[in-house]
Amino acid sequence: MLRLDYPEIAANQVSIIESLLPPEILKLPADLEKVDQILKDESFEEPFIERFNVTIGRGSVPIRPYIRLMVLKYSTVWGYETLESKVNDSLILKKFCRIPLDKCAPDSTTLIKLNQKYGEDVIKELNQKLMKHLTQRKIIRGRKLRVDTTVVESNTHYPSDANLLKDCVDAVAKTVKKIKCVSKEATNGFRSGARKVKQQLLKVVKVLNRRTGKSQQEVKAIVDEMVQTAKESHKAGRKVLDKLGKKDTEESRRLSKRLSDTLDTVAAIIKQTEEVQSGNTHIKDRIVSIHDKEARPIKKGKLRAKVEFGYKAQIEECEKGFVSNYEVYKGNPADDSLLMDAVGRHEETFGHVPDAVTADRGYGAKDNESKLKDAGVKKVAIPAKGKKSKARSELEKSRWFRSLVRWRAGSEAKISLLKRKYGLDRSLSRGHSGTSTWVGWGILTYNLLNAVRYT
Repeated sequence: MLRLDYPEIAANQVSIIESLLPPEILKLPADLEKVDQILKDESFEEPFIERFNVTIGRGSVPIRPYIRLMVLKYSTVWGYETLESKVNDSLILKKFCRIPLDKCAPDSTTLIKLNQKYGEDVIKELNQKLMKHLTQRKIIRGRKLRVDTTVVESNTHYPSDANLLKDCVDAVAKTVKKIKCVSKEATNGFRSGARKVKQQLLKVVKVLNRRTGKSQQEVKAIVDEMVQTAKESHKAGRKVLDKLGKKDTEESRRLSKRLSDTLDTVAAIIKQTEEVQSGNTHIKDRIVSIHDKEARPIKKGKLRAKVEFGYKAQIEECEKGFVSNYEVYKGNPADDSLLMDAVGRHEETFGHVPDAVTADRGYGAKDNESKLKDAGVKKVAIPAKGKKSKARSELEKSRWFRSLVRWRAGSEAKISLLKRKYGLDRSLSRGHSGTSTWVGWGILTYNLLNAVRYT
């Protein structure tokens, strides 16, 4: 059952603890007070009510405390368990999160499940509600737009073929171990090969440490052995899956689906490893993690990391540094193919296209500028690729063009800020949907704290 507040808070009931405390102890700091005032706008509850308004069943964590708890988590970069502990230990944080002082904060696992339940679409709509709130108060008007992309890394180690094969064997073993608690007979005779594959991985490390010319051939031979171990583990897992399929309980069906998904991913990784071993190193949609199979290798031309593993995110900003929209993509689509979608989202948010659009050279496709002009954009400041004509050079030296290009440079600093303070450097949620939700909460939290400066 969907609830907006705890019953005690909704009825303005004062607990015994609160009645004994002097009012100044429970006074919120200025920034939290302003965030609380913004979040009191009832429009922020509409996305939840539209999708999850059921009046039967056990009461869930109320929406208003949930939103405030997530904003607190992403503003401090606390983990879920730390968040639960800190809120329980602080009267002020309980007051901000609208939790009765005599009650405990929601359990960390409950918050994780709620994030998975509500998903990325709700978070995007919350950010849209905030943009409309700021527009109504005339803090922003959506007259300018700057866009840039970055990589949000997946929470995984470097995906060498040997590491991936070991992860495959370990993942099958871990899932079968959970099945053993439900159906011991289904796992009879199962041999995971986890110890064997670990020894093989250690052999790879020892060979590479020699730094000799023959090391590559030796490593290739060991990886072939690891492929066979992974195949044996996959075959043993299939036998467990067949036995478990005869059970007709909810828990066995859930574990059966989980094991089936794991084995499908293992089979795909074995296939791609065999292709690499045969000499094909250019594999489309290469899997880089057994736990996050939608993550992809992405090249952005950075000196620090030539290849990053995760998802591409486009950050779209309007004036005063607010991130008006964002999008998380699978793989590495070309920047110049994403620009018109960004303008479309801007128009949907503000009701009109921006007067000025600026981006870096990567967005400089030949027809992008003409498409923007046709859409009604008055000024476009995107440096052209390749050799420039005299007319183009004069245009790019004009005052308004250089002014927009300087403003665009601020997007680099904004992305750095979002990565350092709001969790966009690495997503601890798995999958495209989980990463999009993670990015959305980070951006919404940044926008709320930025709005405090103008209220």
